[in-house]
Formats: sequence, structure tokens, C-alpha cells
Amino acid sequence: MLNAGGLDTLYVLDGEDQVRPIVHLKLGDNPMPESAKSDYEGVDELIMQQKYSFNVGTIAAAGDMMQLMVFGLKKNPDMDMEDLSTAPIYNLFIRYPDMKYTVVDFVGDIERKNTAKDAFSELLSPAGVGLLERKGGLKGEHLEAFEAAQAALLDEEDPILMLFKVKVR
Repeated sequence: MLNAGGLDTLYVLDGEDQVRPIVHLKLGDNPMPESAKSDYEGVDELIMQQKYSFNVGTIAAAGDMMQLMVFGLKKNPDMDMEDLSTAPIYNLFIRYPDMKYTVVDFVGDIERKNTAKDAFSELLSPAGVGLLERKGGLKGEHLEAFEAAQAALLDEEDPILMLFKVKVR
């Protein structure tokens, strides 16, 4: 899969030299205009104003699901540029080929490079653990497994590997 920040179309590489679109994103009522996509100098202001929704540019895949991050679906009036956890970033999961999707609060590493065969994986640093807890945390057996993983850490700054599957309806 091919993806880049600001794009509203996701592509797949077919064979050695064929690129074809597979998903066209419609991110709410405030998509980023073409003129803003090339204004790299104004990106900080664009983020602070939260005027537009846009594809952040990271992508992962597991089985028939794609995961990407999107910015600005909802504004956060308390956003602090020094604290990434306050940014209105969401995980968008799309099942291919039926294109059913779900959106959840972003938790994890913004520069993710990891996938698993049938489940997504997330390497949670201590900052990611704090973000997970602030966003409502885990519940039930998931919380118990997470707490057991935290207790087993040799160093409290070691990351925790979290595997998860996503269902869309």
C-alpha cells in the first residue's frame, strides 16, 4: 500500500510497476483544499487552527484491514502543541474490499512501522501507556493482561507490545 500525508487516495502497487487507487477518503465536512497540501511552511498554523481534516500519512495493514491516522475529524479546543496526546488524531480502520470502517481515538506511536499477519501490533512506550490511560484505558480481561505485562517489565521505561484485532460493522 502507498500512502502519504495529505493524500485523499490510497494506492496499492500491483506487480512491479502498476499502481492503482484502492480507497478514496472523504474525511468529514472539512477536507483540506489542494492549496493547503503544498504549503509546508504553514503546517504548524494549519494544525493549531484545526480547520481541516487530513490523512497524516502513516499506514499499516493486517489481514483485510488497513489502519491509518487522520487529523481533525473533531476539534480539541485544549490542544497543546507540546503534548501530542491532546492533538485531534484518530485511527481510521478500513476493511478491504467492502470498505466498511471504524474510527477510534489515536493511541500509540505516530511513526508506526509495524504490522502483524492477522492483527495489528503497537509498541507502547511509557508515554503511550499514559495516553492510553487518559483516553479511557482498557477494560476487563484486556486490562488484566496489560497490568500483568506492566508488572513483568524489568525496567519501567521498557515498551509493551500490544496486539489487537479490529472489527467493523
